[in-house]
Amino acid sequence: MSTSTADWQDELDEAPDLRGGRALEDPDMDITPMIDVTFLLLIFFIVCSNIDSQSPIELAKARNGVGVGERESIVIEVLAGGVDSAPVMLEDGTQLSEDPDEMKEELRLAIEKVRETDPSKIHAMIKADGNVSCRDVRNVAAGASKVEGMNIHFAVRESDK
Repeated sequence: MSTSTADWQDELDEAPDLRGGRALEDPDMDITPMIDVTFLLLIFFIVCSNIDSQSPIELAKARNGVGVGERESIVIEVLAGGVDSAPVMLEDGTQLSEDPDEMKEELRLAIEKVRETDPSKIHAMIKADGNVSCRDVRNVAAGASKVEGMNIHFAVRESDK
């Protein structure tokens, strides 16, 4: 009465389950609730975070680069202050609108007017106060870049150290 291992395994498979006839459950864990909680935490932290877009950025010292002369540049100053955006002044003392879209259009027209009278001015030099947000400088650069052939430069004040 010798039985092979395969016959013995078949008999075990056909034997009734002694634990009440329930089918065996798959031991894999459902991770859907864990993913839901993770996304809820992510949304919570994104909504509750405080993003400070008005803080000034400390720029590193320029080690390389070529200086741009003021004779061939249109100087645009971005001053500290203002309610929603920083005031923008042209080199002739004209203050542009505080609305970003209007300011970009006024800046484009002013640069084109200066270039008509003096075509050697091919650079736009943006000077910004240290307390001006990056957003305001970016808006000025976007307005100056609307003029074709304009090279945009940013003025950096060297420290006295």
